Amino acid sequence: MDRFEKIFDYLIKVEGGYSNDKNDKGGKTKYGIIEEEARDFGYKGDMQDLTIDFAKNIYLKKYYLGNMLDKVTNDKVALSICDWTVNSGKNGIKNAQIAINQLTNANLDADGIIGNKTLEALNAIDSEKFLEVYHNLQRIYYKGKVEADNTQEKFLTGWLNRVQRKEEYLKDWDKENTVTENKKYSFSQTSLDKMKKVHPKLVEVMKEAITNSPYDFRITAGARTTEEQFALYQIGRSKTGRIVTDCDGKRAKSNHQIKSDGFGHAVDIFPCGVIENGVYRKFTSAEGYDDKKLKSIADHILAVAKSKKINIEWGGNWKMNDTPHFELK
Repeated sequence: MDRFEKIFDYLIKVEGGYSNDKNDKGGKTKYGIIEEEARDFGYKGDMQDLTIDFAKNIYLKKYYLGNMLDKVTNDKVALSICDWTVNSGKNGIKNAQIAINQLTNANLDADGIIGNKTLEALNAIDSEKFLEVYHNLQRIYYKGKVEADNTQEKFLTGWLNRVQRKEEYLKDWDKENTVTENKKYSFSQTSLDKMKKVHPKLVEVMKEAITNSPYDFRITAGARTTEEQFALYQIGRSKTGRIVTDCDGKRAKSNHQIKSDGFGHAVDIFPCGVIENGVYRKFTSAEGYDDKKLKSIADHILAVAKSKKINIEWGGNWKMNDTPHFELK
């Protein structure tokens, strides 16, 4: 699958089908294409009948080629900018220029146009640092829209979820659909960063276990501060959601919290993909939330720990079942 096809496939899933919300300033919309731009491209029918191929042509000509994203060397940067421009037009480009100016001395005009100077800066910048700043600007932009017009407040949660969904998708971009000769997995830098304050023995087990695990997995939680643990404790109590922990971080402490030796003693994981017939396939969220996969991974991790004579406990064996959780004992 070439890059544009992959970007389009992702964005169609994000945008969904037909909508006509009276508070949506874009009006009638299908596949993320508003009626005005559909007409600009010569569409004369009812918006509910707009075909996915017609929408794809607009995505390609207006948002991808029209913004020179085919010239952007980093795939993840190209997808992220395309996502924001589809949702908010030139604001996606303007904020890319603002992000570049915050990180470099490029001194770009935030004019919403990718020209040679902006393109050169985009291709020279540290992509991960750029995306971190860019996604933060996207959140700020959406919150600002609501502050300026409270009729847009109903859309804020969806907009913020859009950014989070994009960040999650980009974590595994480099792995997805790549061909590999050996069935071996490795941690992304994000997973490694989450284990920076985790006890070295637990990190040692996880690093070895990932290489020949039955499924790929990522680290979703490592060491936590008292404040972070307390915030988690509030879920299902003062915050909406299902109770996920009985440890409030104060009276009852979690093994995720930093101990006297300077390390957290626990990690949480999430199954994220599998190599099938030499090709990496990323799991959907539903596939990842599968206790059978977690049990298979857990058996493997515990076997690795036993071979190293390191005592690891799996939360899936507890009375209060916590299948993503592993801790040093």
